[in-house]
Amino acid sequence: MPRDKISLTLWGTILFLCTAAALLLVLYPIWIIRPFAAQHPASLGIALRFFRVAPLVTVLTWITGLLIAIALWRATRPAHSPARRRIPARAGIVTALVLLTASAALARINIFERMFNPVRSVRFLPIAGTVVDPHDMVMSVSVGGKSHAYPIRTMAYHHVVNDVVGGLPLAATY
Repeated sequence: MPRDKISLTLWGTILFLCTAAALLLVLYPIWIIRPFAAQHPASLGIALRFFRVAPLVTVLTWITGLLIAIALWRATRPAHSPARRRIPARAGIVTALVLLTASAALARINIFERMFNPVRSVRFLPIAGTVVDPHDMVMSVSVGGKSHAYPIRTMAYHHVVNDVVGGLPLAATY
């Protein structure tokens, strides 16, 4: 890699753009698909596309970033670069690699399963033993003369309740 200032700036910019792209692919879906926020179809579609391609693209940006970082690290050796330029440049290189590594790792974790984990053990109270605010909404299901109601406040967080109503297993979802 050439050591002139323009080349170093260009490669540093490319490293920055790789890091920004990897972070965008991971953080945008988390921001859009967060609980208790309005989700618009267009932004949700983009977030889901990002979520699908993030594992591959973050690995590619990590590999590209690593190769650029190695070249930049070598170009900022003490013999070639004064300390006042070398230290910030190397701190930026390390920061970029840490963020690229974190993005590649986070792209492989389905954060939404952790945010919207299903309620596995449901506990119901008889209607006489419950207090429901008149403004609270519930979803309900009736099967074989048995009825269960699920508060929207709980469903908005968990999104799925695995339940059995009237002997029929079901997954109530919101």
